[in-house]
Amino acid sequence: MFMTKKIFVGFVFILIQHFCFSQAGKFTKYSQFDFMFGTSCYSGDLSPYTIFSSQIAKPAFGLNYKYSYNRRWTYRLGAYYGSIAGSDRFAKNKFLLQRNFSFNSQIYELSTGFEFNFFPFEIGSAKYLATFYLFGGLGVFNFNPYTEYNGEKVYLQPLTTEGQGTSGSETKAYKLTQVCMPFGLGGKVSLGKNFGLSLELGLRKLFTDYLDDVSGVYADARLLFKERGSTSENLSGSVRRTSFETGNAGKQRGFSWNNDWYSISSITLTYKIPVKTKCPGMD
Repeated sequence: MFMTKKIFVGFVFILIQHFCFSQAGKFTKYSQFDFMFGTSCYSGDLSPYTIFSSQIAKPAFGLNYKYSYNRRWTYRLGAYYGSIAGSDRFAKNKFLLQRNFSFNSQIYELSTGFEFNFFPFEIGSAKYLATFYLFGGLGVFNFNPYTEYNGEKVYLQPLTTEGQGTSGSETKAYKLTQVCMPFGLGGKVSLGKNFGLSLELGLRKLFTDYLDDVSGVYADARLLFKERGSTSENLSGSVRRTSFETGNAGKQRGFSWNNDWYSISSITLTYKIPVKTKCPGMD
């Protein structure tokens, strides 16, 4: 997670440096559709290292509409679907192994932003054939973490496993729809008159640490049982016996000083919408 913060800062710096890069030569603006296929990964309290060493990758899909103003800048609007998962069973330290949490969640995202090409690029042009690019923007996403319990799928947010909304807490349950900041890099190449191909790695800076339903400290087990029921108590990991270090009320449960992340890595097929041009002298 520390590495992803450095990448985000570096990305913003490079984008600002190139913001006023000039664009020369005749160019006709055009629209395109991107069909994305790839994988989604997660980094957070159940995978507290880096998003590039995520333990579980799952399928992801997306559809972009793009509008190229010139050979450097492109507006993008995208809708994405992916799944993420994490489990302490892959952990290498005693704290995580003893905690023994796991989760899954589907991700639905709608975002908008801009691409900047390092080199002039135009689909259908033999001269401007390929480039690397950066992208960034703003979006909203929906998630809903769940786990398997007694052979059934159980959604975790309503259980308020860290005591949110109970009489012993001043915090409220986290929202399942939140803001994200997509950014990343890729490379693309023109494949003839109306098609292109690209590879992209996109990270999502989030403003929540509850993508996995884990963040702060353990709640009081008796209070959870009283106000949320036995399922909430059991899945919270809280214990009633104060001789146990892990699970005691107020003890560390997650890594609240770092928000969670997810990423979407994809291969993309692009279709350029043909541009109609008028012949000279004709209305």
